[in-house]
Amino acid sequence: MLNKILTLNYHNDLIQMLFRAKFGSLSVNLLAPAIIVFIMLPYVPLEILSTWMLAQTIIYLFRVYVSNHGLKILKTQDKKAINKVLYQYLFIIFLNASLFGSAMAFALLYMDSIHTFLIIVIFLTLLTASLSTLTPIYHAVFIFTTFLLIPAMLSLIILGNSFIEQIMLLTLLFYGVISFSYSYKLHKFISDNVFQAQELKKREQQLFDQSRLAQMGELISMIAHQWRQPLSVISSTALNLQVKIELGKRADEEYTLEKLKSISNVVQDLTHIIDDFRNFYKPDKAQVSIRLDNLFNKTLAIINSSLSSDNITVSLSSTVTKEISVYDGELMQVILNLLRNAQDNFNDNNITNRQITVHITDYVLTVSDNGGGIDEEIINKVFDPYFSTKDEKNGTGLGLYMSKMIVNDHHKGILSFKNIDDGACFIIDLSKKL
Repeated sequence: MLNKILTLNYHNDLIQMLFRAKFGSLSVNLLAPAIIVFIMLPYVPLEILSTWMLAQTIIYLFRVYVSNHGLKILKTQDKKAINKVLYQYLFIIFLNASLFGSAMAFALLYMDSIHTFLIIVIFLTLLTASLSTLTPIYHAVFIFTTFLLIPAMLSLIILGNSFIEQIMLLTLLFYGVISFSYSYKLHKFISDNVFQAQELKKREQQLFDQSRLAQMGELISMIAHQWRQPLSVISSTALNLQVKIELGKRADEEYTLEKLKSISNVVQDLTHIIDDFRNFYKPDKAQVSIRLDNLFNKTLAIINSSLSSDNITVSLSSTVTKEISVYDGELMQVILNLLRNAQDNFNDNNITNRQITVHITDYVLTVSDNGGGIDEEIINKVFDPYFSTKDEKNGTGLGLYMSKMIVNDHHKGILSFKNIDDGACFIIDLSKKL
């Protein structure tokens, strides 16, 4: 605990939780002071109460400003600037707590023991509330508790004479010790959960990268397959012109232009293929608006040559009428995974009359095949990481796991699966984005 007190090194998520505790800030800085003023109003001079309440209001306004500024600074990931704002926030908490503590002196000077006891109750309530709003940063709850209790207890020691006031002193002391211990345990619990969440996020990103690397090898093979025919066309066209020249046959201008135009068109096709693959691997930093059927066609363009060579027919029906916002590269990866899985299943099981049926609405895309479906014994494992029905050479077991993470987590949708009469059906449902 001493190490936590002497160092100021917190995860940004913990700092963000502190800055976002607006409701707690409101209750501590305005509601509680207002109740204290209401109780003291008949006894304490109005000038003192007005000055005290004005100071609390100013502190509240500064606290809101620093919180909002801190949330903006957090986005920059500048640790030095973040710590600077955090120090400012902790100083505001120090002023806030000291003002609350000073109210005990007013109570002892001007009020009877019963009304003073009410102020003690408010203090205990404030200390309890601070556990929910300040605990993410242990410095914050430590400073608030310490500098609320010290002036309050000093006032009781110096100005308190009755037995009841001595009981109040012991109550504050006991509650302070309990608060320090419990708040540290609570802070550690929150901090550990944040750390575990970050580790899980890193692990998921590693799996995501691993999955994309595995697909890269497959896609390079597809590029080679798709380039084979265009390159063959270029080669044969160029050879035709070369033979004419070597045989002394002069090609007329129209014939030559026709052949050159043919080469140009094929080169354009090759360029489009490269663009499709480049866009597929471009990191998605922002969502784009696109129709789901257009997104599917972009994906199909990447794999269609490979599917055709395996005698796989893709049937598409669409009732799409509008665009939706998605991470297009990520969703293309999901669709490609589903198509590749169907293709591999056809090949592994020697299926004839191979059919993939795709139906698309504005928010739902289904991919069905007639490959026999998935065994009921493993149906609950298809989305597990590192689970694969393929052999070790051809399967990483990450494709469907990452696909589900992309749809469910990144797009707030649902990726589900069911066996149908003669095969499997995967459903990408993005209607929850509405």
